[in-house]
Amino acid sequence: MSEVIRKNNPTPSDVHINVPLTNMALAYRQLAPRFVASRIFPAVGVQKQSDSFYKWDKNTFLTAYAKPRAPSSESAGGQIAFSTDTYAADVFAYHFDVDDRTLANADSQLGLEAAAAEHVMGALLREKERQFIANFFKGGTWGKDYTGKASVPSTNEFLMWNKSGSTPRADIETGKTYMIETTGHEPNTLLLGRQVYTALLSCADVKDQFKYTSAESINEAMVARYFGVDNLLVSDAIWNSTGTTYTFMAGKGALLAYVAPSAGQLVTSAGYTFEWSGYTGAVGGVRMSRIRADLIKSTRIEGEYAYDMKMVSQDLGVYYIDTVS
Repeated sequence: MSEVIRKNNPTPSDVHINVPLTNMALAYRQLAPRFVASRIFPAVGVQKQSDSFYKWDKNTFLTAYAKPRAPSSESAGGQIAFSTDTYAADVFAYHFDVDDRTLANADSQLGLEAAAAEHVMGALLREKERQFIANFFKGGTWGKDYTGKASVPSTNEFLMWNKSGSTPRADIETGKTYMIETTGHEPNTLLLGRQVYTALLSCADVKDQFKYTSAESINEAMVARYFGVDNLLVSDAIWNSTGTTYTFMAGKGALLAYVAPSAGQLVTSAGYTFEWSGYTGAVGGVRMSRIRADLIKSTRIEGEYAYDMKMVSQDLGVYYIDTVS
């Protein structure tokens, strides 16, 4: 009896960090376009589960001017002003059990375990996407909000993009101008939910942009050119928010942001994901374990993802509320 109990609660020797399954999960993460949180908040690998990080003071750069230098005198100069914040990489986990009978009947046991690893990684990414939407994809969060209206808009408002006469590109240019004026950075990334992206494909202003230049159906690359951004991200993640109905997580908003092309703890960006690479056996904060569970006669594929998503610069984000009705 004691042996059965031990196997139901695996000891460290029963748990094996599986490098091939971890690599498969990481590959799946790169090829899962419907999850966008990792792409708008680039990853910074960290060795400690929690620590402090720097936030740059924009005034250090926007108020710096060179001055004439007199002979035998020092140059004009300054120092980078930092504020600090902290991250704490929680470990999120999910498992999937593959029973012995299914494994025995499978044409490829490795293929079945790889499929389980992808399923587990999908669950981890779905939770990460949910956190991003809940914490960062909403009004009152970033440096500036604009609100969509069904009729003639006023200050800080715009005509919803599924209404006749709407001008989405002009609305985004307004946000770009605001960010450049206040930070010196031009936004390079636009995040939309699937509902908003679909509405844009039928928007007269968008269609008019390409009517003489392409016979193809409008695609994401074309919409990115229309808005003049390097990165157009469309979140397709869905959730069951009511227990009976599946809906898109991202809703009807849009986030315009400056995202650093190369991640680094001393490089400014709207946000970063701090991934705990120092977690034993983890790659990019992710590790997959293959666990034998004799009590239920199964092999457990368990995934862990250790990270913390943090806003680094509030001013490097502009949020559009209710872009469509």
